Amino acid sequence: MIDHTERHVGPSTKWQNLPIWLAIGVLAVVFFVDGILQWFGQSFLVPLTSLPNAPDWLLPAVGTVEIGAGALLLLSGATTFAAACLALVMVAGALLHVRFTGGLAFIPPLLLLAGLVVIGYERSARIRSMRRLRSAVDIFAEAEILREQLRRDAVNGQGRRGTKGPKRLRNDATRPLATS
Repeated sequence: MIDHTERHVGPSTKWQNLPIWLAIGVLAVVFFVDGILQWFGQSFLVPLTSLPNAPDWLLPAVGTVEIGAGALLLLSGATTFAAACLALVMVAGALLHVRFTGGLAFIPPLLLLAGLVVIGYERSARIRSMRRLRSAVDIFAEAEILREQLRRDAVNGQGRRGTKGPKRLRNDATRPLATS
């Protein structure tokens, strides 16, 4: 007899968030280090020193934002806020480099912006709550499907008891196939 009460256990979700956490960790380190380097005018990703007539306060301000938001990326509740702050800095950096320096200096900020958008989307509270809701609905739907299968099995089993027709062939491990 088939035991319909067993739940199908899907693949382990233990490592499901590992890629996003690795990306968050890498970006946090990148922004933290780049923020420190901004203070000294030695940034390798977004060299603001190449901008003509950049105000003196710009390097420490961008460095401070990068250090603070880079650290906030590691806090689960603040990840979306930190990603949004850093995304604004990267958009401004890309636009300034396109406007004033030309060349390809705008590419690193755009690549970092793409990573920040993905992280901000994946870790946003709305997306996480939608995933939880979808998971709850899936669990409810699985229970309803199981109930319907049990009902059909009960109806099919009761309808065949009194008939003299051929035996129902079942392909399960508990009963071998009937042969004629």
